[in-house]
Amino acid sequence: MKKLTLLFVALVAASATYAKEVMPVAENVEVAPKLKVESMGTFINYYNLDVDVSAKSATIMLARQVNSYSNELSIDDDLNRIEYGITTNLSYGDDWTFDILASDNYIKGVGGIVNDMSRGYTDLGDRFSSYSSKLKVGAWRHYDNFSIGAQWAHGNNLDDFELFSTLIGDAWKQDIFSLRGKYHYPVMDGTLLGWADLKYGFVNDTMIDLAADDNFKYYEIEGMPVAYKYGPVTFGYYIKHREFDDFYDAEFTEQQLRLSADLYSNEKLSIYGEYRYGLKMDIDGQIEGHSLSEAFDTKVLSSGDRQQFILGAKYSLTENLMLDANISYQILEYNVGGEAIDDMNIDVDNKFKETQLGLGLTYQF
Repeated sequence: MKKLTLLFVALVAASATYAKEVMPVAENVEVAPKLKVESMGTFINYYNLDVDVSAKSATIMLARQVNSYSNELSIDDDLNRIEYGITTNLSYGDDWTFDILASDNYIKGVGGIVNDMSRGYTDLGDRFSSYSSKLKVGAWRHYDNFSIGAQWAHGNNLDDFELFSTLIGDAWKQDIFSLRGKYHYPVMDGTLLGWADLKYGFVNDTMIDLAADDNFKYYEIEGMPVAYKYGPVTFGYYIKHREFDDFYDAEFTEQQLRLSADLYSNEKLSIYGEYRYGLKMDIDGQIEGHSLSEAFDTKVLSSGDRQQFILGAKYSLTENLMLDANISYQILEYNVGGEAIDDMNIDVDNKFKETQLGLGLTYQF
């Protein structure tokens, strides 16, 4: 019996040794990346722009009326915009991400402002009561410390709702192609970071048909090229530079300082805030063949003329469902001057206040 037991153990040991020599060793097999839906969401944003402009002159001609008119022009109206839409975020492996946004806009109040400016000479009624949808499709390729991407945007380009953006460019129907980049590197005890978008846009139609039958183009670079994050606080420099072609022979540059912070967080709730301080906005050039080609100073916004406060929160309703909410308040005061205004001895006082409320719901897979 003892000999049988020893023989059995010897056979088992020999079998194991033989199996180790002749059996193939399992190798790690790389799984091919797959396109995966990471999240889907819906949102609604409400914007209100309070416009308060007054101009006084003994020779004011802005009314463009042949008969008698007052020497004072006053505009005290509201612009309102509601944007609602859906978002989808996807990934392809660990290196690629994609984002899609589709939204529709409802705008009201532009006609009333134009009517006030023209003293009833032009009656637009509710022509702009509904305007423009938006579609954005973007892709990112991620590396260790930086990412590069591209985006196509169709429709309007409104992010803010200030009068300058609404009437002078971003509310027009257009297509925008962007090359994008962002980076982050650890520096000392914080992170050096930044982003930039290089854009080419061409306008298909305008809200007030300024371009007649001719489409025109513009080139723009926008971003925060340098910022520093230390703990929960990020401080950075923002710039936007746009050059028009064809209809406009003009360019403008805006610069801001931005300060943001993560104010509070726990397992379900996080609260953040941001403050934006406008350094200046410069305009150089003119509108081709237009009577208001010299209606603006080269410096449209001076230091402190734009200030914006943002407060937002994210709350986890369930493990996969996230609620987003934010509120923003912005004040602006444009400098209106230049030769055309000075020759008419017009005293202009203008102030704008923009309020934004946003609400979103996102499901993470």
